[in-house]
Amino acid sequence: MNWFERMRATVRIDVKGNAKERYLNMCRARHFPVWDVTSDKKNDVITMCMNREDFLESKSAIRKTGVRVSVKEKSGLPFLLKKINKRRVFVAGALLGVLFLLMMMRSIWAFQFEGTKRITEEQIVDYLESRGVTIGTPIRNLDYEELEQGLREQFPEITWASVSQRGTTLLIRIREREYTESLQRYDDRTDIIADVDGVIVSMIVKEGVPYVQKGDVISEGDILVGGAVPIYNEDSEISGYHYYHAQADILVETSQRYTDTLSLSYEKKVYTGKEALIVSLGAFDARVVLGNGLSSPNVESQSKSYQLRLFRYLQLPFFAQITRQNVYEWQLSYYTKEEAQELLLSGLEKYLRELSEKGVQIIAKDVKIIKNGMSMEITADITIRKLVGVSCPTTVEFVQDGENND
Repeated sequence: MNWFERMRATVRIDVKGNAKERYLNMCRARHFPVWDVTSDKKNDVITMCMNREDFLESKSAIRKTGVRVSVKEKSGLPFLLKKINKRRVFVAGALLGVLFLLMMMRSIWAFQFEGTKRITEEQIVDYLESRGVTIGTPIRNLDYEELEQGLREQFPEITWASVSQRGTTLLIRIREREYTESLQRYDDRTDIIADVDGVIVSMIVKEGVPYVQKGDVISEGDILVGGAVPIYNEDSEISGYHYYHAQADILVETSQRYTDTLSLSYEKKVYTGKEALIVSLGAFDARVVLGNGLSSPNVESQSKSYQLRLFRYLQLPFFAQITRQNVYEWQLSYYTKEEAQELLLSGLEKYLRELSEKGVQIIAKDVKIIKNGMSMEITADITIRKLVGVSCPTTVEFVQDGENND
C-alpha cells in the first residue's frame, strides 16, 4: 500500500466469535481490501486493518456472522483533521505562537559578554548604542566586522574582539591586553631612570647602555640605562653617539609601607521589619508595575531581573523585575577588637591582591596593628619585586672640539 492510500481513513479492528473466518472471507468476497491480518489463537481473536468506508459497509456481514468487532486504532488524514477540528483553538494558538517566535527571531533581544575584566559591560553597551545597536535591533542591520573594528578603536586595551549573533542574542567576546608596567615615552633619545629605591634583582637591556648591574643598590633618579651609545674612533676616543629610546626589563627588590586606620565606632543599619514587594512586568518597551514603594528616607532596595528564555541564546522581549524594599534605621555601634583586626587585615589582603594583579611579586611583609584611642591602625612594611624605570630625555650630547657652547 502506497503512502497516498495510507492517508485515507483506516481502522484496526479485533474480530472475535466462532465465525470470524467467515466474516473475513465475506469481506474478501466483496473486494474489501484487508491487510496486516494476524490470528491470536490463545485469545481467539483475529486482528486486521481495513478502510473506514469498507468497515462501515461490512456491518451487514457482522450481523450475518454474529461476530464481535471492536475498533482498536484509527489512522489517516480524515481522523487527524477531526481531532484538529475539536482542538482548533489550541492549534490556532500554536500556529500563532510559532509565527510570533519566527518574527521575534529576526531581532536582537539580549546581549551576552565574555572576557570583560577592566572594561565593563556598561561601557560596551554604551558603545553599541552609539553605533545604533540596541535591544530590538533587526539582525539584518548588523555589521559584525564594523562593530569588531570599532571596539578595538574605542578601547585600546582590547587586543581581539568578536561579535556574533546566536538566536536572539548578540554575543560579544573580547580579549584585553595583559597589564604590564610600561615605560613612559618621550622621543627616540631617552634614558631610563629609577623611580624607586632598591636593589636590582635582574636586568635585561634591549636598547641602550647599562649604567648599573645585578646586585647594585639604586636610588630614585639614578640613570639605569642610557640611550646614548658612544661611537669610538681608532684612538679609542668618543667620536659621536648613536641615540636610542632606551628599553630594558629591570626587576628591583624594594619596600613600601601600607597604612590604614579604622574608627571603632560606626553607624549600623538596623531593619525595622517594614518591607514592600514591587513587581514590574514588561514586554518590548511597555512596563506594568504592581505594588507601591516605601516612602521612608532610609529604604534599602534589592532588585532581581528576569528575561524569558526558551533556550540558551533564544531570549524574548518579555521581562520581569522583583524589587524588595526594607526600611532601616542607623544605630551607633562599636567594633570588637577581633572584628576591627579582621577588617584591617581584609583591606591589606585586597591591597596585596591588587599589587599581584599588576605583576608585582610579594616577597615578605611585616604587619603591626595597634589601638590608638577609639581607632585601630594597621602598618605593613612590604618587601616586593617589580619592574621599574621611567623614560626621560637623555642629557648626553656630543660636542666636537672647538665647538662654541655659548
